Amino acid sequence: PTEHKSSERRDRSAVSEANLGVTGPGTGAVRATVLALVADLLFDARIRAAAAQAGTAAVTVRRGDELVRRAREGRASLILVDLDAPGADAAAAISRLKADPVTRGVRVVAYVSHVNTAATLAARAAGADRVLARSAFVRELPSLMRTLATGTTHSGEDAEII
Repeated sequence: PTEHKSSERRDRSAVSEANLGVTGPGTGAVRATVLALVADLLFDARIRAAAAQAGTAAVTVRRGDELVRRAREGRASLILVDLDAPGADAAAAISRLKADPVTRGVRVVAYVSHVNTAATLAARAAGADRVLARSAFVRELPSLMRTLATGTTHSGEDAEII
């Protein structure tokens, strides 16, 4: 029984390098996947925990070029972007995602320090679907993940968008 449980746990968390698709235990069905550009380890942990709680998978990357590559390879259902990630060129990555026919339909939610107006404006210009202050992102994260997991419409569209 213990061996079966650890095998099942591996099945639930296994991320395919080729497609980001995550299969549920014994079903072969692909679950929703979040792809996140995040440099802050605290936010990385928060994103992973919220995704696991909602029954989705999270894949995190550190660089904008890696975000674009992984998004093109996979089936990300939502892309999260930390606009404050140093050296990530987040706005350029968002622009590339929204210009690419393979990834343009994937929802991009960016978050940023409320004082970083230049990054906020750059993300909006690049095509981010939402730009949230970091504090609002933390509050909204569980709801974003539940929305992704259930396929329902997110109700907090106007919550502290900056």
